[in-house]
Amino acid sequence: MIDPRPSVFAKRLSPIRRVVAIGGGKGGVGKTTVTTLTALAAASAGHRVGLL
Repeated sequence: MIDPRPSVFAKRLSPIRRVVAIGGGKGGVGKTTVTTLTALAAASAGHRVGLL
């Protein structure tokens, strides 16, 4: 179970420095492709990457 206290969220999310959101209004425009390639490029450059 996740602890709902804001202080717990802040502590766990504090190491995250950047969030990049990729979206679009319709399907089939390449969101998954752009997301995957962006994550691969960042990881290749030595950055830690997580996709949700």
